[in-house]
Amino acid sequence: MTTYAIGDVRGNFQALEQFLEQVKFDQMKDTLWFTGNLIGDRGDSLAVLQFVKDLGTRAVTVLGEEELRLLAVAHGVQIPGDVTAFSHILDTPDSEALMKWLLQRPFLHHEHSCTLVHAGIPADWSLTNARTFAFEAETSLTTEVRAFLENMFGDEPPPNH
Repeated sequence: MTTYAIGDVRGNFQALEQFLEQVKFDQMKDTLWFTGNLIGDRGDSLAVLQFVKDLGTRAVTVLGEEELRLLAVAHGVQIPGDVTAFSHILDTPDSEALMKWLLQRPFLHHEHSCTLVHAGIPADWSLTNARTFAFEAETSLTTEVRAFLENMFGDEPPPNH
């Protein structure tokens, strides 16, 4: 069994498929860890989301800013920047299931002495602090979705990519 960590797919399903073929990914034995930003402006974000979701326990993913932007748009939150890239995801028949699945993704995953996050952990935080803060954010995101996302995006411009 091998675990592969993959960062910022950003909707490039073709590159993901090529990588998995190159490493001879075995869906029955191997695991993929994704650092967020599954979706983006490169190719087919919907295919990436559906593929990762369908992997079930063979895939671990944490939320990145692109998934949070998608969730914000899905929940009617006004966000800065172009959101047209999300329309094909939100218009698909399984959009509701995908949004529910995304809301269940963590901000931090820790397993076998390895920690997976999207954009790092401040150097002055312990792992215990990071896990506590991630749990608090995950709880707020799932219990107060719109308020969490409105507070997150506020009046600030989107981060540079």
